[in-house]
Amino acid sequence: MDDVRTIDIRVEPGRAGLVVTHVAGEVDIIAVPALRDCVDEQLGVARSLVLDLTETSFFGAAGLSLLVRLSTAAGRRALPWALTGRQPVLRPLSVTGLDRSLPVYPDLGEAIAAVSEAGIAAGARVH
Repeated sequence: MDDVRTIDIRVEPGRAGLVVTHVAGEVDIIAVPALRDCVDEQLGVARSLVLDLTETSFFGAAGLSLLVRLSTAAGRRALPWALTGRQPVLRPLSVTGLDRSLPVYPDLGEAIAAVSEAGIAAGARVH
């Protein structure tokens, strides 16, 4: 069986500890382990995290599970995070109701602004 890569992950560190993780391709059961490893690594170093799924062409049940896991882990660390995506991502989120419990934003700029503001507020409380 050929090992066909269905996902491309690009991590973009920003200022003040913001990390934007861009995901392109298919987030399926084959691709999720690589994305999970990447997200876990970012959870350990980021002060805020944005998952940019705007170039994701398929988003399966394994991806939904990953988002729930990410939300729980970020909550435990008080790490502001957000996600953005298009129809292939938004549809399964809507069908499952996860769009109401996860920090979903209509575009990358709004997602970055949301976690940046949350990070500033959290930083003010920590110091």
